[in-house]
Amino acid sequence: MGSYILMIQLRFIRYGVILGLVLAVALTTLGFGSPSTANAQGEDVCPKIVLDAFKQTQAQCARTGLNKTCYGNVSARADLIPGVTGRFEKPGDVVDVSAIRSLALAPMNTETKTWGVALMRLKAETADTADSEAVTMIVFGSVRLVDARTIPTANIPGNFQPMHAFYIKSSGGTPCKGAPKEGVLIQTPKGRKKVEFWVNGSTLKLGSTTFIETLKDGELSFNILEGTGEVTAGGSTTYALPGERIWVPMSNGLTPRGPAREPQPYNPAAVNTNLPLDLLPRPIEIVPPLPNVPSEGRQFEIEDGLLLDGTLEAITPGNPTSITIAGETVVVRDPQLLAGVAVGEPIRVLAQTEDGAYVARAITSLLPADQRKNNPIRPQAPQEIIPPSPDLTRINRR
Repeated sequence: MGSYILMIQLRFIRYGVILGLVLAVALTTLGFGSPSTANAQGEDVCPKIVLDAFKQTQAQCARTGLNKTCYGNVSARADLIPGVTGRFEKPGDVVDVSAIRSLALAPMNTETKTWGVALMRLKAETADTADSEAVTMIVFGSVRLVDARTIPTANIPGNFQPMHAFYIKSSGGTPCKGAPKEGVLIQTPKGRKKVEFWVNGSTLKLGSTTFIETLKDGELSFNILEGTGEVTAGGSTTYALPGERIWVPMSNGLTPRGPAREPQPYNPAAVNTNLPLDLLPRPIEIVPPLPNVPSEGRQFEIEDGLLLDGTLEAITPGNPTSITIAGETVVVRDPQLLAGVAVGEPIRVLAQTEDGAYVARAITSLLPADQRKNNPIRPQAPQEIIPPSPDLTRINRR
């Protein structure tokens, strides 16, 4: 009798263990109980996927010609203009930039070990640029570009070449620790005049290396790594130096809803050595974020003249009017340049020398927009200009 009872107890114990294992698996699957190791494994795999993606791009796209787009790493998809022949289906495929209406890259997928990368070489449309010199544009991560020339409702000023005027929408984040933020890295030929772009309704003039992204709240951010950048949006022009960023408030339709904001120190989380610097034709070093303007002011010699940062100490009416900033007197021939600034505010002045005097060409307030008397940021606009994004899950399955 005793042995029979012992046998029953052992069976209950065995079934209890089995039932406990079944419940543990079920609860883990539903997201309860102990954390899954899948995320941890993904974090471990992700940086290597990024590194391999950039190495693959370097190997496949090293000989990309002028005005060409190269498929660097899976997964990517190009929406080609109807009637255009060409394949853009696997790493190493190359098509004309002019053949692309839109380019969509898939986000990180640690299961398939894919993360989209593409490389473009664009003709630098400046008078002093040789035919062999190009603008390098590297697109990586969850990013979508649309050639704005193919959008009938896009109000593009001037005559831009393919992919010199584009809409961009990026994830606003990074796929994992040790990976770059997703966006577009652009480098223009060194020692040449600035190359002009039209990005989400903003005019961008670059003589530099710049990282462009849209933030999680939809705003457009230009980060200057080297050289200088000039952003015009909402009737206002802002100059940025290495270590700074300029952001533009965007509507839901990816068009500016206010002027370009004051330059700020860029975020090291966005600009660091995780960016694909090795894919650039010209080596650069990441500079630290440029500090805010010191009380005594500062000066920078740039290709367009002299940049003066400091407090607007005085406005002296006359013919012409002049201002005092950081101990320097600057002539202001166009009174409209003073429309957005006031005495006592920090400002940035682009000046050029004429007949031994500094003459202002542009004046930007360095005071945050929400601290100015008239906040220039407009409410959200409801329209949607950029076409719907393609199904990126289909890209991942290629």
